[in-house]
Amino acid sequence: MKKESIISTSSIPSKRPQNVLFDTDSLFDDDDDDSVFSNEEEERKERINAQKVSFTDTSTKPRKQKVVSNGDTYIKDEEEDSEEEEEEEEEEEEEEEEEEEEEEEEEEEEEEEEEEEEEEEEEEEEEEEEEEEEEDVGPFVFSDDEEDDIEVVMKPEKNQPFRFRYLNPASKYSMFVLYLKRNGRRIADENPTTLPSTFFKLVAEEYRNMPEDEKKKLKEESAALRAALPQKPPKEPVRALTSYELFKKAVRPTIEAKHPGCTAIQKSVISSRLWKLLSKEERKKYEEDARKEREAFDEKYPHMKNRKKLYNHRIMK
Repeated sequence: MKKESIISTSSIPSKRPQNVLFDTDSLFDDDDDDSVFSNEEEERKERINAQKVSFTDTSTKPRKQKVVSNGDTYIKDEEEDSEEEEEEEEEEEEEEEEEEEEEEEEEEEEEEEEEEEEEEEEEEEEEEEEEEEEEDVGPFVFSDDEEDDIEVVMKPEKNQPFRFRYLNPASKYSMFVLYLKRNGRRIADENPTTLPSTFFKLVAEEYRNMPEDEKKKLKEESAALRAALPQKPPKEPVRALTSYELFKKAVRPTIEAKHPGCTAIQKSVISSRLWKLLSKEERKKYEEDARKEREAFDEKYPHMKNRKKLYNHRIMK
């Protein structure tokens, strides 16, 4: 009778009432329990996923941040942070632009100042030149004694020592200079306000229009004064040629015939090589000729016998 009253529990939910009778074999049936546990796990996973979505989804609700300033605390959203960052970036860009504009203005001002300084310097130089031209120095007329003491100092050349150069002694006895000495003071008194450039133009005009008789007399006088000047000493005679120089003189036409385009340095190189190739017997001929020339030179110029050799080895053609 008891077996007939047993009810099958295959379709009964997991939470069964205690007064319901069921088969003992159902205790070992795990299908219903697994379904219950699986449903609970799914619900738990759904809750966890919902929490994750709430944490990760910041598009709807911005993240809040706790900020402390001056002892006061307040909550700050990320939107406020981004707005403040944008404002700071804009302010930095504006500051950079202002700095660049200030630098450009300073550069322009410096360039303008430099240009103004250069213009002022040029104007000052022009004014100085004009003042120098306007100065009335008067005519430069010197006596004979004063002209003898005049020294013309040339501008020193680059990388060379300073040198004095003097007037040519014959230049002070030229026709124009003699006319200037005699008539310069008179022309200067007649034209007291003239500049040096115009003064010499006036003297040149009078000199050109001078009559032929006066020109002839002036020419004879200048020639006599120049002839009375001390003459330059005569050049010293050329020394007698050595044996090697005589060899060079003899070999030169053959070298020019074989090497028509060679320079003087190349010719000397070739002749020196040929001289080294000569034997002692071949050299004796040139040595004897050199000895004869030296003896003839000493007989002709005995005062130069004991003097140092001149360094002007010129090859006689």
